[in-house]
Amino acid sequence: MVRDVLAAEMPWSPRFELIFDDNAPGAFSRRALCRDWQDDGIRFDQVAVDFAPDSTSEVELGGGYDVPSFEFAARFGLRQLPGTVDLVSLDGRRASATFRADKPWRGHLLFLRRDLVEDFADDRRIMQVAWGERQVATDWNSVPSWMRAAYRSYAHVWRNIRMLGSD
Repeated sequence: MVRDVLAAEMPWSPRFELIFDDNAPGAFSRRALCRDWQDDGIRFDQVAVDFAPDSTSEVELGGGYDVPSFEFAARFGLRQLPGTVDLVSLDGRRASATFRADKPWRGHLLFLRRDLVEDFADDRRIMQVAWGERQVATDWNSVPSWMRAAYRSYAHVWRNIRMLGSD
């Protein structure tokens, strides 16, 4: 999550670049899921970040957004589409679209062009994960028993996990 920055200073700014080098001082170790310290692990890269501008900023976006990461934007030379937090490629084609639901709803959606995601993944498989929570408006002083049971069993939570290319 990126927090407390001006809205004009988006996460694809060079300020947000992370240098990964296991041997360089001040650099970050390559991100990987490892069984133990001897395991090379499964390397992963960050495609997006949750961007939450400083609420006291003079340039306010009105809330947080999910946006492409610096790594993703830099890899393809993406540029910000004026007046939005969306990105376009140098040929003018939209590379990302960011959506946020307004009250009374809540939620975020980040669309990334499939060809860019597949190129970013290189020879790795792509796992798509989507999840959310169903919510019913109710008077919290008198919650129905069926609703209480649904929350206790996590039946209000939904998720969809799939491997791209298997569809």
